Amino acid sequence: MFELPLLGKNEKSLKSLILEVLMNSKTLNVMKIKNILSKNFNQKVTYQAVYKAVKEMKRDGILTKIASEYIISEDYIDNLEKYVSLLRKSKKSGFNIFEKKETEKIQFENLFEFYEFLINALSLKYFTDEYKENYFWTTHIWPLSGSVKPKKDVLHRWMKESKTYAIVSKNSLVDKIFGFYSKKRFDMKIKLGIKSNPGFELVVINDTVVQVFLPKVLLDKLDSFYSNIKKTVSFDVFEQITDISFIEAPISVVIIRSKTIADQYKKEIKRYF
Repeated sequence: MFELPLLGKNEKSLKSLILEVLMNSKTLNVMKIKNILSKNFNQKVTYQAVYKAVKEMKRDGILTKIASEYIISEDYIDNLEKYVSLLRKSKKSGFNIFEKKETEKIQFENLFEFYEFLINALSLKYFTDEYKENYFWTTHIWPLSGSVKPKKDVLHRWMKESKTYAIVSKNSLVDKIFGFYSKKRFDMKIKLGIKSNPGFELVVINDTVVQVFLPKVLLDKLDSFYSNIKKTVSFDVFEQITDISFIEAPISVVIIRSKTIADQYKKEIKRYF
């Protein structure tokens, strides 16, 4: 369970204090955490109270145990990054994910921000209340997995609840491998090497159209990544994608809720099947 810590100046909870200790340390055992709280934070806490809090934080996925010591978990850090990204975006724009406008334009600083939006929007049913069908028209196959389980679960649930068609402009080895995985795992219908494209990355979710405009610098980076792998795809492929996702390259996304427009794209995509 993810709990956003409130690290204000006054009346911090014991768990928030433990987080502050571990933010400024490597791995620590319970006794060392207790001693730091007493000496550096002037906290009158018992070993038993710290032990109980640490155990609960481990149970909730906030901490990871290594031998007899504890460290903040990578999943928890990823969740914090998600919240920080959402907070920054909400301060910069008037976008409200709970308000479904007929047309909405959203700006993102990089692929990571867009990816976080996609996961959040799917979780909160921003695109549609019930997932039935998806249509992709993209340059390369989008990776629908990843190393962070909560995010991967959202994507997998979306795919498994829907019937999906995808046409893809390129036909690289990575596209073929991602395509094979998607066909086997989600029963997706995929056609590679379709040279025509609408001029942007397109996803149609039921009657909602999502147009993703990627800048040339990002398209070139992605094309290089997909095209340069000729023989095998190693397990660090998602690390490479993650590196690309943090490249600062503004992305524009247009959301259109129109059955008429959605049906036009669906008809064009299904022409290839």
